[in-house]
Amino acid sequence: MGEVGRAKEIMEGMKRGGKGRLLDKVAVTTVMNGLVSEGKVEEAMAVFSEAAFYGIVYDAPAYNTVLRGLMRSRDYERAEAVVERMEESGVKPNFMTYSYLMKGLLDTKKYDEVVNVFDSALDVDAEVVRNVGLYTTAITAAARMRNFDKAMGYIGKMKEEGITPNTKALTSLVNACVMCGKPEVGLEVYEGMKERGLGEDSRAKITVVKAYVQLGRWDDALKVLEGGKAGGKDFKGNEIMEGYEQVLKGLTGAGEWDRAREGLGAMLRYGFVPSRKIMIGIMRGCNVFRDAGGSNEDVLGFLFDAVDMLGERKIPISGSLYAYLLHRTADLVYSYGWESEDAKIFMEVGKAVRGAKLRDNTMVGAGNWRGEEVGEVWGGLVEVLREEGSKADDLLMGSMRVRVGKDESDKVGTAERRIARVSGAGRGRRAEV
Repeated sequence: MGEVGRAKEIMEGMKRGGKGRLLDKVAVTTVMNGLVSEGKVEEAMAVFSEAAFYGIVYDAPAYNTVLRGLMRSRDYERAEAVVERMEESGVKPNFMTYSYLMKGLLDTKKYDEVVNVFDSALDVDAEVVRNVGLYTTAITAAARMRNFDKAMGYIGKMKEEGITPNTKALTSLVNACVMCGKPEVGLEVYEGMKERGLGEDSRAKITVVKAYVQLGRWDDALKVLEGGKAGGKDFKGNEIMEGYEQVLKGLTGAGEWDRAREGLGAMLRYGFVPSRKIMIGIMRGCNVFRDAGGSNEDVLGFLFDAVDMLGERKIPISGSLYAYLLHRTADLVYSYGWESEDAKIFMEVGKAVRGAKLRDNTMVGAGNWRGEEVGEVWGGLVEVLREEGSKADDLLMGSMRVRVGKDESDKVGTAERRIARVSGAGRGRRAEV
């Protein structure tokens, strides 16, 4: 039995012995706090409900204790009831009351409610929420609502109240600018942060990367990320991944293929393995490029180079990327027409894929096809996508390693069936795509 359990047992013993009247709000609040910290919210609420029987009048810390537990468990209805009871009892909510409310709502993406709670508090008693942390939470919520004016208004209010925005508050403002499509303003705010010596914050830097991406300042964005090359010391792992995701998605969407290769290559050289989210971002960027009228040749040229880079480091590609490659290949076959010389190579690719099996998360040949031969056929596809005169020997890829997640099997199966239909459509016949 832990300390909290022993304390609760003592309290229960006092009640059974007729000494419950000796309990005070400090002791009871301590027990409730321990229970909430252990995730035993219902037990804490049971203790809280017995207060009136023993004549205990709770103060703000006691109410805040159970409020913290209720918000963590996302029990908003009872949390609201606790606040109402607090106010009816004449206990004034303090900044911790609003902190628990706002953070709980922010964590569950109820951004409009965060703003409503904060604005209501400002109207009732601005002094209670005169706290840089609460303003930061409100600015963050406004940013995620893409309400630029609201976020800027909070910064103005802070200045009126004589509150100096800290790094988190200003980073939230930069993010608000970026999310609201005002990257230039965000960079101005960041320059002001640097003048105050606050520009080295890793979260702020990643937000600035997003601003550079929006403005198409690719070199500036990649330069910021270079700070993470020494084992990620300048950034947290999730931050560096977020930064590269934004840059690579932006570059592929803009058709900046050489820079995209450079960015992916730098990431791999620095020892970072692209996350699944990054690869999905790249595919989404490719779709943006295609939707704007870009060619499948350019998309596939980059993607096969990306597969090459990953293969050199023995990093398997995801089932999603594999399926995407097959779909774009099928699109390309269809666009060339069946009488072209290029189409013959693409048909061979389809035959190779149709004869390939995924075994032990690695793409290997089945029947007469070995894994290396499958790779050579893919290399032939790359050859067509390169400039004329390129030597096939310089373009051959090794066997493609594919890791198919549990939620990717259907996606991969659909893509393989589609390219099999394309390759089997026959010369001069319309493909079923």
